[in-house]
Amino acid sequence: MDLKNLWVAEYSASQHCFHVATLDSVLVANTNMVIEKNNNDYLMFWVGETYQEANAACDAMAELHRGKVTPSQTPALGSTSNGRQKAHPVGVGIEQAGSSKAAAGSTEESEGV
Repeated sequence: MDLKNLWVAEYSASQHCFHVATLDSVLVANTNMVIEKNNNDYLMFWVGETYQEANAACDAMAELHRGKVTPSQTPALGSTSNGRQKAHPVGVGIEQAGSSKAAAGSTEESEGV
């Protein structure tokens, strides 16, 4: 499995922003944080195959934060309209995501809410 071909969507509660990065860059940044005994508050909530899908997951989560939609109205965070699984939210569900570190100094985008 090539981790450079998987994309993650993350959220920082302290910064009120979303971040999209490749899984390998997130894992490298997380490893460095552990080595340096540092901490951050980025939470990984989505893993998928393209940047565009990860960005759509961030947009969908931002809409949830704004109260404009409900989890069942956000296909980018789960199943597509035809019922096929499109994305894989991390953890048991949207409300219970796993944590991760965003890549420090990466060229991937961050978006405020």
